[in-house]
Amino acid sequence: MFTNYDIDWLQKSNELSMSWDQIIELSKDNLVTIGGHTVNHLAFNKLSEDEIYKEILEGNDLISSKIGKIIEHFSYPF
Repeated sequence: MFTNYDIDWLQKSNELSMSWDQIIELSKDNLVTIGGHTVNHLAFNKLSEDEIYKEILEGNDLISSKIGKIIEHFSYPF
């Protein structure tokens, strides 16, 4: 999307994404459920079953380690 423009996609992504501190704070609210998705947000139809499994488990482990809660919900990354 940013290829034709002089925009650093990583910087722009970081600007638009929540920080871990924001996610941790949000996760403390009883009305909020933090769900997992994947580590790299890859399309599953391009991955093997083992790669999909790894993406989901590593993503859940990362989020769980940050917020201190077990991840019980999943949302497809796109």
